[in-house]
Amino acid sequence: EDFCNGLAKRDYPYEVAYVRWAGIGDNAVPDPSICDFIRDWNETHVSPKFIISSTAEAFRAFEARHGAELPSVAGDWTPYWEDGAGSSALETAMNRASSDRLAQAETVWALTNPRDYPRAAFEDAWRNVLLYSEHTWGAWCSISDPFRRETREQWTIKQSYAVAADRQSRDLLSRALARFSGAAVPDAIDLVNTTSWTRNELVVLPRFLSEGKDRVVEEDGRPVPSQRLRNGELVMRATDMPPLAARRYFLQQDAPHTDKTAASADSENATLDNGIIRLRVDKQTGGIAELYLNGLEANIVDNADGQALNEYLYFIGDDPSEAGRAGKVRIHTGETGPLVASLLVKSDAPGCHALEREIRLTAGQDVVEIINKVDKQRLTAPRYHAPRAKESLNFGFPFAIPGGQLRLEVPFGVIRPDADQIPSACKNWFTVSRWADVSNDQFGVTWVTLDAPLVQVGGLTANLLNSQTNPEVWRKEVGPTQKIYSWAMNNHWGTNYRAFQEGPHVFRFLLRPHRGYDPAAAARLAIAAGQPLLPIAAREGQAMASPPLGLSPPDILVSGLKPSDDGQGLILRLWNASARDTRADITGHEVAPWKIWRSDISERPLEALAGPVSMPPWGIVSLRAE
Repeated sequence: EDFCNGLAKRDYPYEVAYVRWAGIGDNAVPDPSICDFIRDWNETHVSPKFIISSTAEAFRAFEARHGAELPSVAGDWTPYWEDGAGSSALETAMNRASSDRLAQAETVWALTNPRDYPRAAFEDAWRNVLLYSEHTWGAWCSISDPFRRETREQWTIKQSYAVAADRQSRDLLSRALARFSGAAVPDAIDLVNTTSWTRNELVVLPRFLSEGKDRVVEEDGRPVPSQRLRNGELVMRATDMPPLAARRYFLQQDAPHTDKTAASADSENATLDNGIIRLRVDKQTGGIAELYLNGLEANIVDNADGQALNEYLYFIGDDPSEAGRAGKVRIHTGETGPLVASLLVKSDAPGCHALEREIRLTAGQDVVEIINKVDKQRLTAPRYHAPRAKESLNFGFPFAIPGGQLRLEVPFGVIRPDADQIPSACKNWFTVSRWADVSNDQFGVTWVTLDAPLVQVGGLTANLLNSQTNPEVWRKEVGPTQKIYSWAMNNHWGTNYRAFQEGPHVFRFLLRPHRGYDPAAAARLAIAAGQPLLPIAAREGQAMASPPLGLSPPDILVSGLKPSDDGQGLILRLWNASARDTRADITGHEVAPWKIWRSDISERPLEALAGPVSMPPWGIVSLRAE
């Protein structure tokens, strides 16, 4: 009666309604008594008639009867429960890296030995990635009793998914790279590009591959800029790295090569400059107070209210005006150039034992790299539902792009807050897949987050504590803004998620000032950061110098390449990383012995490919190649 009265009160206009029956509460076991109730009710009542069904069956019936009269609503249904991703930030970052690593491992396996693809091992690793990402983190009493045995045991299980996926992804990538067979070539390395576009970027060579050899040359003997870092790793600048292929380089004991480009650090004035980008760090807060792109005399940092880029902001409770900043800032030179130069910003910080921020520039590159190391201090409280037991750790990025539009990348799409959200979407916080961008018609900046997916826009608006059921307390509108805040860590939710976290954490960000918004370029930058060029010890024979198949235009990216589960072909997932209709051209199969079909998640050959592939904005198409 209550349900039907509720429909009548709302003037519900349809003759079909769906009732979710989950037994006693959510997450409950099935209720077998419903069967007898439905039988007896339908035998004795004219209306309503009950039918036990799945969700799909119910909505098929609804669509058949009322589909033509339904209103339509479009936009992102930004969710409300994802704040938990910041309640165990270490494992969230670990799991994001495992996902990228598995994607790279599948690609390498597809390029080297697809018939030997260990399908079961990959399925198990992907399963652990997904089980960590699934919405519930732990016990119902995680907040009310964080030291209870049930709480600790369930968190151990949840954490184990991320830990296992990390181990499995590393193992599978190592095994995939070992598919490059043959005797070792002395003092030679191959760089493997697992993405579908040509790349020019910095590559890190581990010590075991490069120790004692600081100079890098191409196969024809031409030197490549390189530099030995403070931690003993060697970095080199790779150019024109072919897509889905590899190139060979040789290591020598001579001095590293330098060219006309250079990056420099000045700790006294707290500045970095590489001729393309120059920036200045604020000596009081340790944030970036000035950021300029060469030829564009506009500081893209909004410091009108005293904030800066990458500024540390921490508060307890629900009042962001109480946010504390870093103090006792000490700035030193990290890497000295000429290929890589950096500033080390060490400071005290509320909520932390220590905070170290490293800001890097690379010669010839238009990207600022930020590495924030947080040694988190545990917040102790007698009762973790209390407002003074709730904490929020943030890094602010207020940009100054006159008339600029803020855009956020969601999985396989881009949204503008407010404009591209349905009315009931969450606006207090957002989740981004990899990047955000603020641009006007002339210039802008792309912001990439590698480890922390939660963001706030316009201000520190993620300040609703515990479980908020009153819709009136939620933010109704974002409004024009160019301020992004990485919501790196929190313990706000009232159940399931962790009550506190502590210890060393790393949060990495990239900033790329640019002269025009290009979502495909932003996607390439962000994906490349998470899926770096892979250095391996070279083996006899030629490196994989050319990809098996070509792809154009550049807006079309291969978001996944793997051996088919049946071992008879390759599966390509093409993604149109733009807001316009595009035709993807697949080249190489005309002369090579490849046959290509349209496919789907079943991986079956459904339709032989004839000509370019039509792809809608942000669309995904699966292909099977044999």
